[in-house]
Amino acid sequence: MTLIVAVATGNFAVHASDRYVSVQKTPRNPSGDWDVNANKTVVVIGSDCWVVLGYTGLAYLDGKPTDQVIAEAISGYDDLSGGAAFMPWFEERYPHYREIRDRVERRIADAYTRLPTGVAMKYATRVLASGVQRKDGMSRGVMFRITVQGSGSKAEELASSLLHNQFHIDAVGMVNQQVIDRAKHRIETKQAVTAEDIRDIAMDAVIETSGMTDYVGDDAMGVILSNGEQTVGTHFRRSNVQNQEELFRRMKEHEDTFMYSGVTVTPYVLTHGMIYGPSAGTPGGWVSDSGLKFNFTGFDDPAKVEGKPVKILFAGQPRKPKP
Repeated sequence: MTLIVAVATGNFAVHASDRYVSVQKTPRNPSGDWDVNANKTVVVIGSDCWVVLGYTGLAYLDGKPTDQVIAEAISGYDDLSGGAAFMPWFEERYPHYREIRDRVERRIADAYTRLPTGVAMKYATRVLASGVQRKDGMSRGVMFRITVQGSGSKAEELASSLLHNQFHIDAVGMVNQQVIDRAKHRIETKQAVTAEDIRDIAMDAVIETSGMTDYVGDDAMGVILSNGEQTVGTHFRRSNVQNQEELFRRMKEHEDTFMYSGVTVTPYVLTHGMIYGPSAGTPGGWVSDSGLKFNFTGFDDPAKVEGKPVKILFAGQPRKPKP
């Protein structure tokens, strides 16, 4: 299970999630922990929109991480396995907003046909997405939810045309409605609210919920999509250094350098010409050849690590296989 919190406005979109995957508890694994560093987030720049998606439910479909299945559905790749940090993505026409939604719904529904009937009926997988769509010469906030369970699937538009002074907040997964209502109230009552304010409020809701249930992780990933500023911003909030050490152990190829640097993690980002896979690296950012700006944050200053040189690192994050 997990928690996804999404906020759409007329100017930007915000998304927050934990990064935890659990399995059935057993005497040998009483905590049920499987992966505390699992990516749940996919960002896509479409032909007419910027959208960020996250999922809750089954963490693996067709033997692959579910976020990878979502990225494959959108990009048209058959298999994005391998942990690469960069992959080319060139399309004659990149998918538009409704096409992104429909591709994801069809792909997850198709994967459910190969699940044991009992598993497919018992467990739902939900995708919650927020974004900004360019329509009729204006930018408008949008949000959709996809639910797949058993042999059925449903896609719902939750907000289809938000203007610059409007917002919509929603959540899927281990939702505590009082927590979400408090987050909504904070947004409504905060003076001169910024995208960073809303991102932090959404991430606070994830962390608050993690203190109430074992099925929401303690680390949080936040995303801001700002079409007007041409910026994709992600922010990683780490609660426990041991979670980071586990990631270091999995990145054996880069262990000697990564262990000395403050490392932030990033989700899938599908842009025109390039797919950035889930990765880990030193916080920072850059401007792509197309003018798209990336801003990956998560630590105040990695250079404060005593006695060790700090290098600029960006490498694909190894994915933990299906249990």
